[in-house]
Amino acid sequence: MTRRFFWIVLLLLLLWAGASYYGYAIFRISMILLFAVLFFSVFNVVYLRHKVKIDPMRYSEEITRLDTANYSLEISLATLFLPAQLKMIAWSSQSHETVLSERRLLNITVRPKENRKLIATLESIHCGILELGEIDLRVRDLFNVFWLRIPGVEKHLRFITLVVPRVFYKEETGKIVKQLIDEGEHARVRSFDISDEIDTMRQLQPGDTMRRIHWKMSARMQKFMVKQYEDPREIRYCFLLDPAYNQNNNKDESKRERENFARDNMLELAASFISTLLEHKQWVEMETWHPARMFQASNEVGHLNYFLRQLALLPQQSARAMGSQLERLNVTYSMSYYILFVRTLTPELTQHIISFQKTALGTMLCLMESPNPDDKELLSAYDELVREEVIVVEARDIINSANLPHINEAVS
Repeated sequence: MTRRFFWIVLLLLLLWAGASYYGYAIFRISMILLFAVLFFSVFNVVYLRHKVKIDPMRYSEEITRLDTANYSLEISLATLFLPAQLKMIAWSSQSHETVLSERRLLNITVRPKENRKLIATLESIHCGILELGEIDLRVRDLFNVFWLRIPGVEKHLRFITLVVPRVFYKEETGKIVKQLIDEGEHARVRSFDISDEIDTMRQLQPGDTMRRIHWKMSARMQKFMVKQYEDPREIRYCFLLDPAYNQNNNKDESKRERENFARDNMLELAASFISTLLEHKQWVEMETWHPARMFQASNEVGHLNYFLRQLALLPQQSARAMGSQLERLNVTYSMSYYILFVRTLTPELTQHIISFQKTALGTMLCLMESPNPDDKELLSAYDELVREEVIVVEARDIINSANLPHINEAVS
């Protein structure tokens, strides 16, 4: 019901009082006309409510960050002469935690036997979930007295689009990935010495270590013979991420947006590393525990979208810190080269990584926020990682803010 209904009711009461007190026929005629308007409005809105047909919503199920998602809804009116006034209210939100929301209102008129297509466009500013929900579609009578909800809309309450990160830093990560592949191959060759499976014997060659010499066989053959070990399996590059961007507890919208953009940079940087490794036909694994365990593994570039979807589903709130993730792996010895993405470095995390480095083939740490030059404890932890042959990459050396003017403007 609209305000006009309450004015009509008030006017009917006044006319009834006037007809009772003065007895003029004009009061009674006016009351009859108002009752006729009310009955016609009720009939009109109920009739139109059942004549409006809605087709299922068509929308983009998956898009890349900063692309536009389209939500289209087709409406038709199966009447002969009565038009329909429609009002649609919907809420749109961005990100997995629905931290940004907006109420959208649309008024349209549909003529008899006309088909109208409503298209809503939402820009995907952040990785995660883009949602159009709580759609309320109502029809109004000709005299603007009553509003009634159109049946069938309850089936389409929420429309969710997954926003995956862009592969934006491929050129910047190319050199690092080449260094990573070379380092992994050297580590794989070094692992020959700890293999227990001897494949054959061969004569000593330049580059062989002394501990690979088989002394008894060498004494028998009167020349140096070395143990040829079975070739270890191929290297797997395993990605672990700790989001640690808990902007949901931040009431300052500008700071919360900066947290969102920082998280987007981390996801897009990880996506670029994964894409470049897959293009080099390297085995890539990614395991997350936010909130439940998810695992992907492949060496085919055509499977990149599976990794991008897993990155997009990583929530803002950190459910398991990097230190606990490393403890959960419980690796005694692995042929995997681990690539860790963390927001900040701490002394406790440093010790976890150093301890983990002894059981892994190698470790690379990608720091999204560089240590404060005045924090001597963190600088000492940083130097300790370098001494333990952990490759440390700072995101600021890869991400050039000049390449993202639209993001800088949005944050400011």
